[in-house]
Amino acid sequence: MRIDWAQYNPASFYDELFGSPGVARPAAERLASYLASLGVRELTERQRDADRAIAEMLRVLKPGGTIAFATWPPESALGAMFDLIGKHLPPPPGVAPVGEWGKVDTVRTRLGDRVKGLRFYRLVVEYTALSPQHYRDQMSRTSAPYIKVCELLRGEPAKRKQLDDEIDAVFTDYFQDNVVRLDALHTRATKV
Repeated sequence: MRIDWAQYNPASFYDELFGSPGVARPAAERLASYLASLGVRELTERQRDADRAIAEMLRVLKPGGTIAFATWPPESALGAMFDLIGKHLPPPPGVAPVGEWGKVDTVRTRLGDRVKGLRFYRLVVEYTALSPQHYRDQMSRTSAPYIKVCELLRGEPAKRKQLDDEIDAVFTDYFQDNVVRLDALHTRATKV
C-alpha cells in the first residue's frame, strides 16, 4: 500500500498521528511523552487495554458493522524492534508481548465467534527518513516503548548504545531510497 500524501485527508480519523511521511503531529509527540511517563502498573493496564479496546469496539458496533485495525507482525521491522525493547523492558506478568496481536492466529482467536468474514491483508506503511538512525531519532519523540526503555537505560550508556545499534540494524534491512518500510497486518471483519 502506498499513500498519496498530497491527496490524503486524515481529518475524519481520530487516530492519525502523522501529518506526512515521517512527520509527527504535535499530538503524537504529546501522546508518546504521556505514555512514556506512566509507571509499570499503568503500562500494564494499557497493554491489557488492547483486548478491552477490541471488546469495546465490538460492543458498540452494530451487527453487520465492520471492525478494522492494523497491527505490527513479530517478523516485521517494528515487531523486531519491540522484541529488542522487550529484552530490556519485558511485559509484566500476564501481559502478552506486543507482537502477539500481529499474528493471524492470535487475532482470529481473540475475535472468536463475535465476527464473520474475517480477512487479513498485508500492507506496507512507508515513512520518509534520511537514514535508519534518523528514523530512530524520530521514534525518540513518538514511540512510547522506545522512550520508556531509553529512560530505563539512561544510566547505562553501553546498554543504550547496544540497543540503538541493534535497532539501527533492524531498520537498515527495511530502509531503501530514504524510506523505512514497515509491514503491517490489516484485519477486517463483520460483527455478527
